[in-house]
Amino acid sequence: MAESQISSEPIRESNLTRKIRQTLAVTGMTRKTRLPHSQEERTLDERFERGEMFRILKRILRKRAIATTDEEKVIWNQRLHAAMEISRDLKSNLDTLNRQYYSPEYMQFVPVEVLGEQVGIPVRRYSLRDKNATPEDKVPPIIVIGGATSGPNVTKSTAEAWALQYPNRDVYVIGYPDSNKSQISEALPGKMKEQGDFSTYTKINKDVLLKMGFEKFDLVGISMGGGIALQAATDTEFAGRINNLVAISPTSVQETKGKISYASKFAWEVLNIRVHPQQWLRVPQKQLGPGYKLGSHKGMGNSVSGEISRHKSLSENDLAGLHVQGRVIIGAGEKDAVISCEQIKKETTAANEKRAANGERPIEFMEVQGGHHSLGDAYAAGIVALIRHTDVLPNKIHVSQLENSTAKVLVSEKIFNLG
Repeated sequence: MAESQISSEPIRESNLTRKIRQTLAVTGMTRKTRLPHSQEERTLDERFERGEMFRILKRILRKRAIATTDEEKVIWNQRLHAAMEISRDLKSNLDTLNRQYYSPEYMQFVPVEVLGEQVGIPVRRYSLRDKNATPEDKVPPIIVIGGATSGPNVTKSTAEAWALQYPNRDVYVIGYPDSNKSQISEALPGKMKEQGDFSTYTKINKDVLLKMGFEKFDLVGISMGGGIALQAATDTEFAGRINNLVAISPTSVQETKGKISYASKFAWEVLNIRVHPQQWLRVPQKQLGPGYKLGSHKGMGNSVSGEISRHKSLSENDLAGLHVQGRVIIGAGEKDAVISCEQIKKETTAANEKRAANGERPIEFMEVQGGHHSLGDAYAAGIVALIRHTDVLPNKIHVSQLENSTAKVLVSEKIFNLG
């Protein structure tokens, strides 16, 4: 083509095309994107959610492009506009949660006594609540206790799923006394090693919650955090305080024989996870393996998590007598190599017989077929959505029916089922 034939006029794009291009740009998953006006990097779970939203928008654009009738084009245009609105809100909320993850203003250290010492336990708050909300609008918070090997990114992704789907509620993540953010003495880890059960951890979490002064709250525990949450709910001091309790893959409901047996179970779990990568899309590889977080400093080592989690400290009588006002939910993966799904089901069934005799609401036990021990973190978005939309959880569900992305949950709820 001759040079004289090339127009010097700039290519004009429609407002819709420009908005689509801008939306795809801001929601695209990048490797290490800095936060606006900050040196902090976006966390893995935030980049994961942005990537999922990016793929959703691309899929809608593709569907609109191949639409053959005017009616189909109108429908896909409507869905595109709705998805873009969801994308903008999600982007804003993810930015807010990520800033809170890094901000010292959203971290407090609650002083409690641990084995004769004063310890500052880290508690991180995530909040999407309206800043102008009145005290009367305040609703009970959601408390999350992560697993022994859950690094901060994993616990953040779990808390994020609750915060994004319950934007009017504050979500608090309680740390462990031996995490690298805790304020403890050099001597405390040695004292804690001698305990060998959940008693110290349960007392710490109970004292933290009581000191924070919550009259009511929902309690969510994952893995070892699930065992701690269940044991805390057996305490009469919590009577009337816990609205609902959710324990996913909880330890300490059954005995695991010996440290070597427990370690081999965890190793087998990691092997299973590696061949089912969808369950660990949100988990950095360096976090795999027992003891990564628990006792990773100050001499704790991974022996503590193994020693504590392998013991049975919750009986069917304990489960029958939980002090919870509303729902008690326990979920476990059928292929969980760390705990026994069948044994937990057996204990729950026996406990429900006693709860029925006492006129108590039964425990909702959900077996996730194909699910591993990573269930509570990897599929937090799907589990939260299921709890929101049901009065009673199904007894069995396949892991493929649970979403691992809040972006997918929001789009499916507000637009259509992407399948």
